[in-house]
Amino acid sequence: MLGRMQESGFKPNQITITSLLPACKDLESLRAGKEVHSYIFRNCLMDDLATTTALVFMYAKCGELELSRRVFNLMPVKDTVAWNTMIIGNSMHGNGGEALLLYTKMVESGVKPNSVTFTGVLCGCSHSRLVDEGIKVFDSMRDHLVEPDADHYSCFVDVLSRAGRLEEAYEFIQRMPMEPTPGAWGALLGACRVHRNVELAKIAANRLFEIEPDNPGNYVLLSNILLLPKDGKKLQK
Repeated sequence: MLGRMQESGFKPNQITITSLLPACKDLESLRAGKEVHSYIFRNCLMDDLATTTALVFMYAKCGELELSRRVFNLMPVKDTVAWNTMIIGNSMHGNGGEALLLYTKMVESGVKPNSVTFTGVLCGCSHSRLVDEGIKVFDSMRDHLVEPDADHYSCFVDVLSRAGRLEEAYEFIQRMPMEPTPGAWGALLGACRVHRNVELAKIAANRLFEIEPDNPGNYVLLSNILLLPKDGKKLQK
């Protein structure tokens, strides 16, 4: 499409580029994304914050974290959105340690984290079993004047649950200042399957049945937990 636009005599600008890059979000369109990257470089658009952030996001979505990192490091100015993009990109690919490191560098650089930042970091801690780090991040939110919302609480439940700290996760859900979301109960239920906690699984599943009675996945997951063999062998994660 970029080539057709140029053949028609129209010169793509920053708005064009930032509109095109989100479409290049999987491996099949990575080649097209690299062509757009080349156009950005040839036309000296690397200093445009929105354009380079879109480029960072495109590479991250495609799993090309090294290319994403290279573009990010070349950015002369990095705002909250740019940092969030790198943090979330690493988190979505299970690279929680890098997401946590980026968060630390973001704070040290003087850029203020926002709600999206903490969602990304907590998700990264969850996927990488960084429990103590996740606790510190969650506890630091109010220091940055960010009030935890339901998504943050659900992410934190996942941090505890994936690490096998199911009782703590359940107690945390009970102390939540808002009604627990399906995400929170679902995180606990899923971890109950991995760590074979049938009693907590029943509690989490019953709450999910009340909140979203038409979701068949919850019924299937509980059924699978109840049918787990009792041979003491650790379940494959």
